[in-house]
Amino acid sequence: MSSQDSSQIDAKKAMFAGALWTIAMRWGGKFLGLISTIIVARLVLPEDFAVIAMAMLVVGLLEAFIDLGAATALMREPNPSKHFIHSAWSMRLVQCICLSLLLCVLAYPASLYFQEPKLVSVIWVLAFCTCLIGCNNIGLVLARKALNFSLDFRLMLCSKVLQVIATIAAAFYFGDYRALITGVVVGYVAATALSYVMHPYRPWFSTQAWPQIWQFSKWLVLANTASYLLRKLDQIVAGRMANSHVFGLYNVGADIGELPTSQLGPAILKSLLPVLSSIQDDMQRVNRGVLKVMAILNSLTLPAGFGTAAIAQPLGLMLLGPTWQGATPFIALFAICSALKVAPKPLSSLLILRGYSKNQSSILWLELSSFVIAALLLVPEFDIFGLVYARIFAATIIILAFCYQAYIKCGLPFASPIVYILRPLLLSICMFLLINLTLNHLQTDLLWLQLLVAISLGAVSYTLMMLISWWGCGKPEGLEMEIFNWLKKQRNKGAKTC
Repeated sequence: MSSQDSSQIDAKKAMFAGALWTIAMRWGGKFLGLISTIIVARLVLPEDFAVIAMAMLVVGLLEAFIDLGAATALMREPNPSKHFIHSAWSMRLVQCICLSLLLCVLAYPASLYFQEPKLVSVIWVLAFCTCLIGCNNIGLVLARKALNFSLDFRLMLCSKVLQVIATIAAAFYFGDYRALITGVVVGYVAATALSYVMHPYRPWFSTQAWPQIWQFSKWLVLANTASYLLRKLDQIVAGRMANSHVFGLYNVGADIGELPTSQLGPAILKSLLPVLSSIQDDMQRVNRGVLKVMAILNSLTLPAGFGTAAIAQPLGLMLLGPTWQGATPFIALFAICSALKVAPKPLSSLLILRGYSKNQSSILWLELSSFVIAALLLVPEFDIFGLVYARIFAATIIILAFCYQAYIKCGLPFASPIVYILRPLLLSICMFLLINLTLNHLQTDLLWLQLLVAISLGAVSYTLMMLISWWGCGKPEGLEMEIFNWLKKQRNKGAKTC
């Protein structure tokens, strides 16, 4: 076997292993969080969730404005020196200290904007948590760079278990928003302590490589700001438009609706950049790898998003209870929106790898502009739902923008990514309509039975449609081909054993 073939197999194995570990980490964390939400939602009101959501919006917005992307710069550096690693950690520490000070100053103005007096004390507590984030061991980034994704999983699992236990216990004791903030603090403290327990690297303060990191990260600041505003600007506006009860429904509905795709998509993509970095000298291999990941990604995330939208009502009632019935339309709309937003993400990783972070930033600002214009037109007509419709419109625009930039800068044919999105998108819409039609004619009030029928029907119908369309399209590379090759290998192994 040639060295090139060996490196290709190693890259594929690393990508697969990284995706599995990251999926386990994200889904494990979300599963624990979901268990916590299911229990706590019956002990506290939507208004209490709204207080924490508002505070986290303020933290996230300020962090996006001053996030220098030190960890991303370290991941991208082929052979980082000791000074480069120390400088990346130091930059992140200084960034978090500055963020904490800003939070303390802006806590009161934020409470006035959201018309929520409780927000001041909550933001002060989160300012302390932000300092803890800056102290986290950068050895975790080095582990990911070395394709060791299991460390992140172990740290997340331990810290999340402690956070969930603390949240549930505090919910029984306090019965209000203080339970949620207690869990957040415990989670951050545990994560910081465990980062040093689980990795031997010990960072030190240094500014030597700051200019080098800044040359790359200055465009990421714009990209991160645009990305955060795209994800949360609607919630910032909704928190002002609606009362705390409606905003609580909006926020929790968004979390549940985005759950499948927001966890599955990044889990697959998180290991993509390190693997592509290891083969970046072969541009053709990189482009083929990006298209294959795009095919696999959309074959999973698009049906997950549209499927969640189809079962939004029984799912929301079963998870949250009748008090949260108003969250149903938000679950459905955010599920579709999240699936569309994830669709072009492999192209974003490709642009970052090739050093076009400036172009990625411009695309995100284009999406933000599209959202703002659409929101101005739709909100007067559809009220708070107009914000979600505007996000769906902007997510559609950005797919074309990413395809164009990948074509201009990386030589990727413009139509190729669109093809890998269009087929699973059309099949997911067909699946959505079929599930809706079935649920409308299903004569039962049992929520578990509705979910069982809908999920089974969706899985079977989508799988059959995917296989038929894959065969009809000439068996292109993607999820179907990977499964087919795996089954073929298993059959050959079985034949050799016999």
